[in-house]
Amino acid sequence: MAAPITHIVLAEKIFDKHFPKQDKKEFYVGTSFPDIRYLGVIDRNKTHFNECNVKDVLECDSSFMAGMKFHSLVDKVREKYMKKVNLYSLFPESQFLTQAVKVFEDKVLYGKVEDWGKVIHFFGDVDNDELGFGVEEKDILKWHNLLRYYFSQSVNESEFVQRFISGIGRPKEMADEMIRVLENVSDKDKATKIVEDFYDNFEKLISG
Repeated sequence: MAAPITHIVLAEKIFDKHFPKQDKKEFYVGTSFPDIRYLGVIDRNKTHFNECNVKDVLECDSSFMAGMKFHSLVDKVREKYMKKVNLYSLFPESQFLTQAVKVFEDKVLYGKVEDWGKVIHFFGDVDNDELGFGVEEKDILKWHNLLRYYFSQSVNESEFVQRFISGIGRPKEMADEMIRVLENVSDKDKATKIVEDFYDNFEKLISG
């Protein structure tokens, strides 16, 4: 699994080359939609796909659905890679280890997108495809507002974690524990390089 910024950064990296016929706004909204599940308004199995490859993304009838499938492709490729290179071992053990590591990745990759303002604008309204999943409009708007806040600044770890965790209705103790994990990385330079290498090799990883 990847976090919101990583999904956008990786879409931005390869969109023009691999998906030039897709609508960028709908694709980006689609690739960010699956994790609305964090609000507790839809089951994960309704927004995520077990097996996805680039061909599956290309064959989608809509840009929104292509974005959704790209989300699942990123999750699969990223998790396989990070386990292979033992990224998690550089962080202290915690029940919220995976969530904390994803925030770390987002901080590392944030600067890869030059114009976050354009991305933020994509989430200014509700897409009809989002409504097609039975999620209430107010919940979609809540999700969009969380994303717009998150995308609006390079991640201040503590501030973001506290606000995001509160926004999805989770306890403060979860945020505090994630912050503890982020503040105690055993080798931050090595962890950063792993994330940057994943970004650099992403196109090859999804083609393999």
